[in-house]
Amino acid sequence: MSKSDLHKIQLFSRISQETLAILETALRRKSFSKGSAILWEKDPCRYIYFLISGEVEVYLLAPNGREQVLERMGAGEAFNLVPAFKHTLNNHANVRAATAVELFEMNKDDFTDLLERLPEFSLAVADYMARRLVKMVNLVEDLSLLSVKQRIASFLIKQADTPSGRWTQDEMARRLGTVRDMVGRVLRQFEDEGFIRFEHHQILLVDRETMQKIALGEK
Repeated sequence: MSKSDLHKIQLFSRISQETLAILETALRRKSFSKGSAILWEKDPCRYIYFLISGEVEVYLLAPNGREQVLERMGAGEAFNLVPAFKHTLNNHANVRAATAVELFEMNKDDFTDLLERLPEFSLAVADYMARRLVKMVNLVEDLSLLSVKQRIASFLIKQADTPSGRWTQDEMARRLGTVRDMVGRVLRQFEDEGFIRFEHHQILLVDRETMQKIALGEK
């Protein structure tokens, strides 16, 4: 197992070599092709995952089949941590490979055992989960308080600042809690008003200042 791959994982990046050597014995490397299911919501929680490369989508399904993407996670992130701390021990969401993915898999029982044995690991997990909680709170705030137009504007600004690949209008709709037609209408409006430009299947910000005002509800 490559030490450089271990250090790509945020949870492991500041852990001592002694602790890392113990954790390494509990990790197994796995690969998933694009589109593959990694987890299903409500299935028993068996593993914790740490992303080495590629991206995954964490999403929920409504009874009518509509998707709400909670997050698109990339290299260095970890997922399925929360169920390991709960008595129900069921996965909380679906996860699929958005690209080809390589990751480390850790058995849930090994994970909880190592938390008890390794204080350094426990503190690293607590710090990581606190940061994840802040992201989830921000997501709930966006979905409940911002209009679709504001959400799209905010999304485009974030993508301009930290590009994470190309997003289709369907993917944007699932990520932003709306439908494809609404995304298309808003993007066409932004283009007609000169705020964005489509170029080689990418969306380029032309008027960032106005887009920020839209995201803040000031326009």
